Amino acid sequence: MHLGRTVDPAEAIRLRALSLSELGEDCLGGELPVDQRGAALAASHVLAVGSSYECFQLPIVEAMRTSTLVWAPDSPMMTELGAGSSVTYREGDPVDAAQQLRLSLPEARKLTDIGRHRSMDFTWKACVDKTLEV
Repeated sequence: MHLGRTVDPAEAIRLRALSLSELGEDCLGGELPVDQRGAALAASHVLAVGSSYECFQLPIVEAMRTSTLVWAPDSPMMTELGAGSSVTYREGDPVDAAQQLRLSLPEARKLTDIGRHRSMDFTWKACVDKTLEV
C-alpha cells in the first residue's frame, strides 16, 4: 500500500526492483484514495515511513489513531509526534531498522495503545489554538 505520490522516480524504480526480488510483489501499489486510508491502516500491522524528509505527517497520526504501529527514522518530527509510541531507527540504516522493528514486536500492543492515546492530542482545533498562541 502506498499512501501518497512517488516524488523520486529513480528511488521508486529501485524500491520496485528490490521489492520484486525480495518479496515477489511491487510494494508501491499506487496512491490510495483518502476515503480508504483509515480502513487500510486499521487492517495493517505497521506503517513504514521511509525517511524523515516527508512533509506534513498526517499518515503517522492516522496510523496512531487506528492502532497501527509506526516504524520510522529517528528524528525531531517522530519525537514530537510519536512520543514513545513509535519504533524508530537510524535513518539510512536498514540493519538497524530491521533490528528495531524485531525488538519492538513484544511491545507492539503497548506502543499502539500509547500511540492511539497520543493521537488524540492532534486535532484541527489543537492546531489552530497552538497557531494562534504562537
